[in-house]
Amino acid sequence: LGTLQPRPEWAVPALIGRLKDRRPGLRRLAAECLGQLEIDTPDVRQALQRLQQDADDRVREAAAAALARLQ
Repeated sequence: LGTLQPRPEWAVPALIGRLKDRRPGLRRLAAECLGQLEIDTPDVRQALQRLQQDADDRVREAAAAALARLQ
C-alpha cells in the first residue's frame, strides 16, 4: 500500500473501521496498513493510539510501529 501512487486515501476509513474488528489478526493487519500508507490525520492517529491499549500484544506492537512511521 505504501508504494501506490497516488496514495489510496479512500482506504483510510475502512482500515480505521477494521481496527475495531473482533479478530486480532485483522486489527493488526489494519494497523500495519495504516502505517504503510503514512497518512497522518487526527482520525488515524487517534485510532492507532486507542489500539495501543488492545488486549493482544501483537496488535499493540503494530499500532506503536504505525504511529512511529507517522512521526
